[in-house]
Amino acid sequence: MQSQIMRFGQPRTGLARINADGSLNSWNPVLSVTPPFMLTVHTIAIDGGTIYSGTIYIGGSFNTIGGQTRNYVAALNTGNNNATSWNPNANSLVLALAVGGGAIYVGGVFTTMNGQPCNRIAAFDETSGDFKPS
Repeated sequence: MQSQIMRFGQPRTGLARINADGSLNSWNPVLSVTPPFMLTVHTIAIDGGTIYSGTIYIGGSFNTIGGQTRNYVAALNTGNNNATSWNPNANSLVLALAVGGGAIYVGGVFTTMNGQPCNRIAAFDETSGDFKPS
């Protein structure tokens, strides 16, 4: 089910950024999901300082961001509405994210990342984005 939420008279689907002064930022990545799931962002992690200067990682139940296919987990460019080239392609929900120690850690109910088996937890190299099988 897709539904847009109106904030400050402007639609947002799944994710929005509010400026420090309380106004709605123009950043609008537009998420979507294929039923039977409901569009949900369960977790957000920020790398590179602040939401205004770094990369935002999101996990949840979605299949596209800004028209680009990203299944359940994605990295977003804070300067535009686009997903970055990082595309782990989880096969099910992502519920937790952490960035640190040179890695991006992902947790959820998935059993594969990039078609490779991994049971509910995965790690990716922060620089290259490569999957680090356990």
